[in-house]
Amino acid sequence: MKIIEPKVELLSELNISPESHIARCARVCYGKEYKEPNQEADKKMVDGLIKRGHLSMLRHSSIYVYNRLKDFAQYINASAYWSNYRYYGYASTNLQEFNNVKHIFENHKDDGLIEIFSNKLFLENCSKVSELFKLYRMTFCITTQISTSRELNRVSPNAIVERSTRFCSSEDGLEICRPWWMFSSEENIVNGHCLPNEFLYYDITSRTENYYEALLGQGMKPEDARGILPLDTATKVVYTYSVQEWKHILDLRLYDKTGKAHPNCHVVMQMVKDRINEFAKEYNIDFQV
Repeated sequence: MKIIEPKVELLSELNISPESHIARCARVCYGKEYKEPNQEADKKMVDGLIKRGHLSMLRHSSIYVYNRLKDFAQYINASAYWSNYRYYGYASTNLQEFNNVKHIFENHKDDGLIEIFSNKLFLENCSKVSELFKLYRMTFCITTQISTSRELNRVSPNAIVERSTRFCSSEDGLEICRPWWMFSSEENIVNGHCLPNEFLYYDITSRTENYYEALLGQGMKPEDARGILPLDTATKVVYTYSVQEWKHILDLRLYDKTGKAHPNCHVVMQMVKDRINEFAKEYNIDFQV
C-alpha cells in the first residue's frame, strides 16, 4: 500500500488541439497517463468516443463566442456575459453543446453577427475586460479520495471524468490519498512512530488491500472486488468549468457558505483557488476568486 498526496493540476487548453485535450481527459477513466499530444492517435480516440456515444467527453473542450445576434441566448445553453447592449456580448460553452447548434453559427459565419474566438484571443480580451474572465473555462485534474470526489461531483455542472474502479484495478498496490488529519510520514507509520489512530488506520487499510488482492486472485473482476475498497482510496477526477462555476463550487466546498464542507475538500479546493488566481495573474487579468 502507498499513501499519496492530494494534488491539483491545471490542464490548459492553450497550445493543444481540442482532440488532444479531450483525449487526455478521457484517458483518466482508464488510469492511463497522458504524455505528449499525438494528433493522429488523439483524433482516433475522440472519433471512437463519438461513435460509441460518449459525447459527454466533448464537454471538456471550450468554445468562446462574440455575438451581435438578437435572442442569441435562446440558441445555446451557455455561460454568458452581456455588454451594455441587451443582446450583444460574449459567451462560452462546450463542444458538445456547440455541436447541437452548429447550424446557427454556420448560417451567420459570413454576416459578422457571430464570431468564434480562440482560447488565446479570448484571454487577451480578458486582460482588457477582467469581468470576461468569469466565462473562461478551466480544466483541473484533481487527485483526491473517492469520498471527496463524491462531494465535489454533487455540486458540479456535470463535466466530469473520473478514474474507473471497474476497469482500473489496484492489483499492483492500493493507493490511499492522504487524509487531512494524517501528518506522520508513511515510513514512521509503518514503524509505529506515529499517533495511535494513524497506525490503526494504516493497519486496517493494509489488511483491506490484502483482501482485495485475494479476491482478484480468486478470479473476481475489479468491478466486483471494488466493493471493499476504502473511501480514502485515491482517485483522479477531471472537471472543466467556467471560472464563474468554479467560484460557485469554491463557495460551497472551500468557503462553507451553505454549511461546513469536509476538510479533505478544503485541501484540494484551496489548491484550485490558488491555481486560478495564479493563472489570472500570469495573463495580466485583474480577477481573483
